[in-house]
Formats: sequence, C-alpha cells, structure tokens
Amino acid sequence: MSVSRPAANLMRRPLQTELKKHVLLAFGISAVAALGFRALVSEPRKKNYQEFYKNYDEQRHFKRMAEAGVFDSVKPNAEKSEWIADYEKQVDEAIAALRK
Repeated sequence: MSVSRPAANLMRRPLQTELKKHVLLAFGISAVAALGFRALVSEPRKKNYQEFYKNYDEQRHFKRMAEAGVFDSVKPNAEKSEWIADYEKQVDEAIAALRK
C-alpha cells in the first residue's frame, strides 16, 4: 500500500496565508470606503462651497457685522477718518494718472 502525499500541507505557514487574505481584504475595503467618502461627502461639500461663494458679497457681510457691533475696532455707521479719505483720494489720482 502506498501512502499518498496530501495536496497541500495546511499546517505550513498558516500566518502567511491568512495575512495575504486579510491584507487584500483590508485594501479593498479601504479603497471602497475612500471612494464612497469622496462621492458621498467631499464632492457635495465642494459643490455647496462653490454655490455659496458664487453669490457671496463679503463687503455686504462685513457691513452687516459692523452694524451689529461684532468688531471692537469698527464703529457702526461711522464715517471714514479724514486721513483715510485723503489717502484714498491720492490713490485714485495716482491710478487716474497711470491710465492716461
């Protein structure tokens, strides 16, 4: 009677075979999770930000916050200081001179 050898020795290197399976499984699950996060969270968030900033007027928002008294350094409904008005006038004149 001849004794035949088993097709594969299941007791040889069980950790390696299990690790191969688990690494591939983990890679697949993480790839699916990353793609799902991108499709379900990142892209809609990006679209919402684009829509918001398409019509956003930061000057109007700043004026509204200044009138509400949010800023300590900006007084609500205050006119510009004289030196600021002079400076802006000089800048406008310089720009007009450059355009000529």
